[in-house]
Amino acid sequence: MTKRELSQLGDIGREIKQNEQRLSRLDVLKSDLRAWNAAPGDGAFEMLCLEKQLSGYRWELYSHLQLCLLEYRRLQRFIALIDDSLIRQILTGRYIDGKNWTQVALQVGGGNTADSVRKAADRFLKTYTE
Repeated sequence: MTKRELSQLGDIGREIKQNEQRLSRLDVLKSDLRAWNAAPGDGAFEMLCLEKQLSGYRWELYSHLQLCLLEYRRLQRFIALIDDSLIRQILTGRYIDGKNWTQVALQVGGGNTADSVRKAADRFLKTYTE
């Protein structure tokens, strides 16, 4: 596991929320289209085509969302399974909670400084990249 992979946690979390919002908006739009399509008149074929396109786009978004969720869970699981409580707290504070090193040091307490928690995290992660 690398720092780069773990630093993706925040970005992936935001991406998950964005995709969930997009899916929700698509569902509303699709519902609106169905209501509009129920009204008699021209354009039924065009509406059907548009509905098919929306369904395809929804499937793509949903598939991407599932991939993001898998990666997010994989990274969280890595941190959760760390045996050392201090390292687990440091990595959780930094990569899951999105805190800076000073905030992480204050959170874990014990007289730790921003540099000491950063170096502890770096040393721990170095064992996984070698």
